[in-house]
Amino acid sequence: MTTSNEQATTANTGICRSEPAANGVRAPVVDLGAADYHGARHLGSNVAATPRIVRWFADPYVADTPPSQPTPQPGISRTNASS
Repeated sequence: MTTSNEQATTANTGICRSEPAANGVRAPVVDLGAADYHGARHLGSNVAATPRIVRWFADPYVADTPPSQPTPQPGISRTNASS
């Protein structure tokens, strides 16, 4: 999510997280800050978020682990993992 996106509202964030959460998947919200691309916040959020989204789908447990925490062991699923 980015602040002041001219084409999407952050009010949708909770709704978009509800279905994965109902299925035991923790899909974190990442604040991308003021990510502009050619003067557009919406395009900037796309450019900033796409690599993170790809990493999350490749390995959701590792992709949202903060850098200050050790990398989890391979094979641990995000589904039903503790927060």
